[in-house]
Amino acid sequence: MSNQTLADGVRELKETMKEIKSTLIDHGHKFDILTKDAIKDEQPYDQRPCNDESTCTALYEIAMAKTKEEVEQWIKRMDVSLVFIALFSAVLTAFIVPATQNLFPSSNNMPGNPGDTPPLLPSDSAQNVCVLFYLALIIAPLVSLRLSVY
Repeated sequence: MSNQTLADGVRELKETMKEIKSTLIDHGHKFDILTKDAIKDEQPYDQRPCNDESTCTALYEIAMAKTKEEVEQWIKRMDVSLVFIALFSAVLTAFIVPATQNLFPSSNNMPGNPGDTPPLLPSDSAQNVCVLFYLALIIAPLVSLRLSVY
């Protein structure tokens, strides 16, 4: 073999290596694009600075969607709480009216001359029952509202 043939073979090899190099670089760029497209569904937005308008819009939309879900849950809980407290208050009021009437002396039992005897005090148990009923009527709406907020 002559030196000329060897030099031609080396030149041809260099050309082939340059073509292989450009092909590998081209395939590397294509692979990067494929990789980016493959993970695109996992990443909703391209990474951009925080002061970018599209980033702010995306963050606003995400925040509003989550806030809307929470508000809907609060409204549902509030509706249930208000219906419960309305029914509870109605039933409790039905018990409070006679309990309160038991605290005052009946006019039928009074003697002819009201100045002679001092008015009778209601029993301790009647007072305690009345206090507990009124406390329940006051505390129940407060607890219901407190629970509906959280």
